[in-house]
Amino acid sequence: MFQTLKSYQFLFEELVKRDFKKKYKRTVLGMAWSVLSPLLHLLVMRLVFTRFFGRTTPHYTTFLFCGNLVFSFFSESTNQGMTALTGNADIFTKVNVPKYLFLFSKNVQCLINFGLTLCVFLVFCALDHITFTWRFVLLLYPIACLVLLNLGLGLILSALFVLQPPGAAPVSDQSRLCHHQIFPRDRY
Repeated sequence: MFQTLKSYQFLFEELVKRDFKKKYKRTVLGMAWSVLSPLLHLLVMRLVFTRFFGRTTPHYTTFLFCGNLVFSFFSESTNQGMTALTGNADIFTKVNVPKYLFLFSKNVQCLINFGLTLCVFLVFCALDHITFTWRFVLLLYPIACLVLLNLGLGLILSALFVLQPPGAAPVSDQSRLCHHQIFPRDRY
């Protein structure tokens, strides 16, 4: 697989660039939006949870922002991974390239966005007087595990999304129905 990625390195880089540019193509602020969006989100969370709900837990907003940061990366990469094959079908039906290359490019593009947002988070941590120690390096391990999980789920969901007949319930609705079958509501 690594040999294949190396032989298609140029295509892979171009796919990542295309996906990154496509995300910010129609926005007025462009890439600055990926920095401003989490800051505005953080401002709203801080206002709501400290002023209106009176949360006095130290660094509560930072904890909340950290959870939202990880979840948004997971959500974005699985959603984009799910549509990676159907969105690029016109390319790989004409040219013989590995299909997982498109999924990997979507995940790398999401990882770049996550990295930009993580920089904003680290700046906010510094402003919130959270001390940086060598343990912050240990964050690389859960991030790597999350990337692998996103790739695995993207491969599964993209295959399900391709096999889905037109007009059927979306995969997200099917997963929600499956969730209700596994965890039924109490009947009291």
